Amino acid sequence: MSTNILKCIINLSNYSDFTINSQPKEKSGTRINKQGDALEYFIKGSFCNTFNNFNKNSELTKTYFSYQGNANNPPDFILRDSDAYEVKQKKIENNQFESAFKSDIALNSSYPKNFLFSNDKRISKKCKECENWQKKDIFYVIGYLFKKNSKLKALHFMHGLCYAASKQTYLKISDTISQTIRSMDIEVAETMELGRFNKIDHLNRSNLRVRGMYNIHSPYKILLNSGISKKDLFSENTINILACMTEEKFNSYPKEDKINIFNNRNITTKKIKLPSPDNININIDCILIKLDIR
Repeated sequence: MSTNILKCIINLSNYSDFTINSQPKEKSGTRINKQGDALEYFIKGSFCNTFNNFNKNSELTKTYFSYQGNANNPPDFILRDSDAYEVKQKKIENNQFESAFKSDIALNSSYPKNFLFSNDKRISKKCKECENWQKKDIFYVIGYLFKKNSKLKALHFMHGLCYAASKQTYLKISDTISQTIRSMDIEVAETMELGRFNKIDHLNRSNLRVRGMYNIHSPYKILLNSGISKKDLFSENTINILACMTEEKFNSYPKEDKINIFNNRNITTKKIKLPSPDNININIDCILIKLDIR
């Protein structure tokens, strides 16, 4: 038994309650009541067709997921023998859909990824050992919720290969900053961040941490700036589900799942071309999937 993004979209097309609820206590006694956590649970549940009733400890969940994430390291989850996912949330006002969709996505200290690599120093040991793997496709999922009632307005899924440049692009900058910091005449500690200075005052009482804080354009803004029309991306009176991935990735999914996408009257698919994040002169063949839920 397995799941994937196409099954997730079909599950969403048959669902009706898009209020993102806080989750009950886990076995540890910790209440999952942050809306960001609740959205992550909802999205995990959309892959299992359980939604707000998602149970991270069920046998079904353990079958579908090889890794369910933690609070401090990317990704948020990995589907067994399949893709990795990173979930982000934006809150919106009733009349500010498009400005919210265009605003940048905060990735914090984790640079944008076109793939997830098992040797990434920022992922956890548990993630590295969840399967026998070296590289996985990654999708970024951005959920837009109304501030007043936590109802979902939109979900945007963006395939990393359409979204982010190769890791060398980001590491080149961060390594240069880190090397510059380490060359300074001050005590520098080992750290996973860009740098850490110890004993920076006369009595050695204070330290300085230097962190990278990454933002990236939203999928909506990238697609709009790439010539995709607004009507292919947004419908004012519906819940909008968008998914963009390379055509090669789309074709890698089971035939039955692709047929279900094509046969669903609320789902449209469109072949598009996007500039390669690594080379503006090269276009990538992509598939844009749009689901409108009324």
